[in-house]
Amino acid sequence: MAIDNKFKVGDLVLFPEDSGCYENDDYGIVTDVAIIGGEGAGLKRYYHIYWAIEQESTIEEDSWAEHNIELVAEAS
Repeated sequence: MAIDNKFKVGDLVLFPEDSGCYENDDYGIVTDVAIIGGEGAGLKRYYHIYWAIEQESTIEEDSWAEHNIELVAEAS
């Protein structure tokens, strides 16, 4: 069974200032999408994102990322 991704590798995303975590908006590039799990265990999806302002990579679980991070531009 396929699992739909909100974001894909190469997408430009935004972690908005109004999230309360940072003083500024931060833009990032999705560098990887990892799907972990198997039959019966359920699938978990993780987005690897490199952030421009923070200059670091993070790994975000889909349930959090898809509610808190906005898609700015899709990779072509």
